[in-house]
Amino acid sequence: MRRIASVILIASSLSVIMACSVLAGTFEDSVDAIQRSDYKTAFRLSKPLAEKGNVSAQYNLGVMYSKGLGVQRNDSEAVKWYQKAADSGLPDAQFNLGVMYYYGQGVPRDYVQSYKWFDITIARLPASEYEKIKDAKSKREFASYKMTPTQITEAQRLVKEWHSNNIFVPPPPPLNVGSRGSEGSIDARCQELKRSGAPWSEVKDCQKSVLKTEYELMMMRKPEHAPYYIYEIEQLKRY
Repeated sequence: MRRIASVILIASSLSVIMACSVLAGTFEDSVDAIQRSDYKTAFRLSKPLAEKGNVSAQYNLGVMYSKGLGVQRNDSEAVKWYQKAADSGLPDAQFNLGVMYYYGQGVPRDYVQSYKWFDITIARLPASEYEKIKDAKSKREFASYKMTPTQITEAQRLVKEWHSNNIFVPPPPPLNVGSRGSEGSIDARCQELKRSGAPWSEVKDCQKSVLKTEYELMMMRKPEHAPYYIYEIEQLKRY
C-alpha cells in the first residue's frame, strides 16, 4: 500500500501573503534547484519559506525529509511539515500524512488518523483529479479494514470536526485586468494566440502574464484570495 505522493510541488496555495517579488524570486530559485535535482540547495532555499508559512515549501520539505533528498531522512520532521501543509488544506500533504499514520512512520501508527486524512484528501481534491481520488479512497478502505466500527465512527467525527473548523473559500472568479489599447484585454490576446496555432509555450506565457496581473490586483483588493492565482500560475509549468 505504501506510496508517498512524491511529486514535489512547484507551488500550491500560500498560508501567508508575501510580497510578489520575494515570492517569485526565492521560491522560483528553489523550484529551479528541484528541477536540477540539486536537493541540498532546494532544501536550503525552501526551509526559510516554509518557516514563514509557504505551504508549498512546507510540503516540499516533508517530501525531502521523507525521502532523504538534500537532507538526512527524518520521518518525524517529514510529518511535522506535512502536518503544517495539511492543516492549511493542501491535499497532497493530507494524503502523505495519511500514509505516515497508516505505517507509523514519524508518528505512532494510528488508523483513525490515517482514515481521517485520506477522507479529507478525497473531499479537498477537485473532481478532475480522479486518479488521486481513487487512490485515496482505496487507502481509506485499507485503513478501515483494520478498524473497529467505533474507530470508524470516531474517524468520521474527526473529519466532520476538521471541515467545520477549516472552511476554505472557493477560487474567486478572474478579475477584469483591463485593456491594453486597441489590442483589447490581455486575456483576449491569449485566446487569439491559441486560435492562431501559436506554440503552447507562447500561450502559457501569455496566460501566466494574465494570472500575475490578477494576483497583483487581488493583493490590493482581497489578499486572502491571492494564493489561488499563484497556484494557477505554477500549475501551468507542469504541462
